[in-house]
Amino acid sequence: MKLSTMLLPPIALTLTSTASAALQGKLINNCKFPVWAKTTRGGGYDSHEMAKVNPGGVYRAKVQTINNAPGVALKVQPSPDPA
Repeated sequence: MKLSTMLLPPIALTLTSTASAALQGKLINNCKFPVWAKTTRGGGYDSHEMAKVNPGGVYRAKVQTINNAPGVALKVQPSPDPA
């Protein structure tokens, strides 16, 4: 399923510092409808646990970034993955 480009502007993706200077992904749903999110990372890691993020809700990445390692991404979509 392709995520519509009109969905992306209302969603704020922010990064905050942690004590270890690593970055932690944080998604705030500013849409007027729920979205589904999960954490993915290079090197073959892909969380299969989708989380429903209601309007005004927050989703935090399930893994932290590691220096000199594959990056972490948050996948956001309008509906959960099919079973």
